Amino acid sequence: MNTLSRFTPFIEIYSIDEAFLDLTGFSDINLTEYAKEIKATEYKWAGIPISIGIGTTKTLAKIANKLAKKNPMCSGVFDITNHPKINDFLSNVKVEDIWGVGMQYTKLLDRNWIFTALDLKKANDTWAKKNMTVVGLRTQWELRGVPCIELDDLNEPKKQIIRSRGFGRPVQCLQELKESITFHTTRATEKLREQKSIASHISAFIQTNPFKTDEPQYANIAGCYLPEPSAYTPLLIKFALKCLERIYREGFKYIKAGVMVMDIKPEDQVQLNLFEPPRPIEEEKALMKAVDRINMKWGSNTVKYASSGLDQNWRMKRARLSPRFTTNWDEILAVK
Repeated sequence: MNTLSRFTPFIEIYSIDEAFLDLTGFSDINLTEYAKEIKATEYKWAGIPISIGIGTTKTLAKIANKLAKKNPMCSGVFDITNHPKINDFLSNVKVEDIWGVGMQYTKLLDRNWIFTALDLKKANDTWAKKNMTVVGLRTQWELRGVPCIELDDLNEPKKQIIRSRGFGRPVQCLQELKESITFHTTRATEKLREQKSIASHISAFIQTNPFKTDEPQYANIAGCYLPEPSAYTPLLIKFALKCLERIYREGFKYIKAGVMVMDIKPEDQVQLNLFEPPRPIEEEKALMKAVDRINMKWGSNTVKYASSGLDQNWRMKRARLSPRFTTNWDEILAVK
């Protein structure tokens, strides 16, 4: 993402491996060649092969990106802007492949004989707004080349944080589930502090493997409100483990566990509890800041909570983990 940001000051980091770049005003250069330069630089500097789609709207850019991936002749870059065959391309894009069109909208569109991006582009505006709300109408206009979804270069704080992973093997022991919940709560609270937020609610959930039809199945979730909004890891661990104890049942082989942190607000909006003794909030902040600083400098889990366990044999198998050439001293690529 740092590499991409060198090519334009306006960038929206959409996900861990996707971003939107605003190239408005770059009319004096060949955008396809510029995109090829971005692609080559990204591969040279970060070693990551990428594909780039260019369009007048974010929705068209996403479609162009898919076309760039599928067609070898594009060499990973495709500009759909003002393309003479744009409708031909849209007629080959199914509605379920349009950015922002989910499963329910796909069923609705199919029932109304709207099967492709071109069909949606040509659909009646009034019908689209009535049946797909203003969100669907925006998507329709974006397919027509009218920008309706602005670039969000300031990433909004998350409204909820979910942390979960599958186990490397089935887990039956409550202690191992507690270690997992502690681990995920620690990560969730780190995310909270990264965006300078606090949370009022935490939930813990567990589930067995639904594909093991020959074994008894069980899944459950329990949540609770904290006495006061907080990002203090020990406090959230305490309540997450209480939630786990409420839903744990013996005799099941659990394959996944996790936590969900909700009711998130900025850390400067702490509402104290009238009926609880005041907590040493400043001391808690100082402690968490010190722990985060140590883990950032010396590596994740340098300082960790005892209830997360030492061996963590339940963690996901990593036998096929790609070498960490750029982040682990022991795995640096040897060049001869």
